[in-house]
Amino acid sequence: MIKNWTLYVFILLVSSSWSQQTLEPIDLYHKDRLWSLNPALPSSFLPQPESQFALRKIISDSSKQYYILTQKLYKEYLFEIKGDGYRIDIQPVLDIGRGNDKADTNPRTLFNNTRGFSVDIDLLEKFSLSTAYYENQNRFTLYEHGYYNSIGERYPSSDTTYRIENAVIPGAARTKPFKEDAYDYGYAIGTVVYRPNPYLTFMGGNNQSFIGRGYRSLFLSDNSVPSTYIRTDIQFQNLSYSIYRSKHFSLLRRPFRTTVEAYYEQNLFSSQFLSYRPAKWLQVSYFEGSKWWIGDSVSTTKVDPSYYLPLPFVTQTITQNDSNLYSLNGLQLEFSFASFCAYSQLAINGTRTDKAALQLGVRIYPPKLKGLLFQMEYNNVPDGIYSASRNRLNYAAYNLPLAHPKGQSFQEVIVRMSYTYQRFYIDAKWVHYTLESYQNTPLVVSPASSDRFTQSVFHQQLEIGYRFNPRNDLKVFARHLFRTENVGQFEKTQVLMLGLSTAILNHYNDF
Repeated sequence: MIKNWTLYVFILLVSSSWSQQTLEPIDLYHKDRLWSLNPALPSSFLPQPESQFALRKIISDSSKQYYILTQKLYKEYLFEIKGDGYRIDIQPVLDIGRGNDKADTNPRTLFNNTRGFSVDIDLLEKFSLSTAYYENQNRFTLYEHGYYNSIGERYPSSDTTYRIENAVIPGAARTKPFKEDAYDYGYAIGTVVYRPNPYLTFMGGNNQSFIGRGYRSLFLSDNSVPSTYIRTDIQFQNLSYSIYRSKHFSLLRRPFRTTVEAYYEQNLFSSQFLSYRPAKWLQVSYFEGSKWWIGDSVSTTKVDPSYYLPLPFVTQTITQNDSNLYSLNGLQLEFSFASFCAYSQLAINGTRTDKAALQLGVRIYPPKLKGLLFQMEYNNVPDGIYSASRNRLNYAAYNLPLAHPKGQSFQEVIVRMSYTYQRFYIDAKWVHYTLESYQNTPLVVSPASSDRFTQSVFHQQLEIGYRFNPRNDLKVFARHLFRTENVGQFEKTQVLMLGLSTAILNHYNDF
């Protein structure tokens, strides 16, 4: 019996999948295409290997090009190197734009200046690695500038409080000053993937993740700074199971140091995501996300052995009422049809089961109007859902929420529309928030202010452009942003920006 099981495991590990394992991008454009082409994915824990869906190959431009320049511009990456058992794709990445805020009483030129590169390597059809580096200089609107400064890194002061220095950009990195009111920052991401067979995938590196069908995720999103992680996906028939472990920083500097810069406080994160599809049109998923205490600014402690258990339901049972652990439980439902998807997420704080965060949404891809997407989403996140009894275990990393960018204590309605005709496109988005007893930085361990307020925020964005290459989303665009907020006084933002970008990462500014 043991020999039979050993033989079965050996065959499982060496069988070939005969596909590329590079991870699909999870930026908004590629994610929308992914859901439109694959209404019944085995798992909504993103990213997923290209061998699962071959998204970039499917959406690539099918036109015939007669020159090397147009072939590269419209269909390929800058460098594509192929050989027996390997493939290397290299491309520049950029986001260059200029604009201004018409509502700013002190006119400033707003700009994005992102340059970098990405490299994808596939080896022997089972193994891949990817890396990318981004160098950035940006000047943002006043509302963005104020928020990014408020979540900056914390340095200990002599009176046991913290002072704020620098800033943090969601989905990117901490910054250093540039041209007085602008920012300079750089960051790198990278992932290694090994998929020995169609049932098993191992991956790890420093990157972002997203769980769900929605524009937002109430479980885990790419809003925070990329973190170091390892992940295992197991897939068998209608069952999919993901095991995820990572290390997080709180951006609280330790008071004692032996190096040039003091280290940040750390904690650990674990999650399990189990999905079952009883019918082609229905998928039910269960999520667990836990933050683990490993010490504060002056002390450290051993990791609880339960952290390493790769099983659902077990961790929270063993560590129930443990102040060294914060847990988030979630249930997700997806109803998928050829041109329509309804989805929902329900998130509950493991120790505050009297309150729940709720997401309801629909995606519609009208079959008679190819290239059109309509999405509507509602999110209701009450106070306390992502707060831990020990605030150093709040559901955040790098001072940024791990789930929704707004944190907690809000209701939100999102309406999105996207339409592509040949290479021209138009994207429109309307976001409305109602904030109740809200803090500007609700999950930061040492907030800039503890004041609570009620507020209404309306965010509208319209973008039109021309997409040269759908594989890397190379495009020229014109973008108009109109935002209002009412908290004591009426504040308005009105930005027009023109630019050129390869938008393969999400950077949210609709908070």
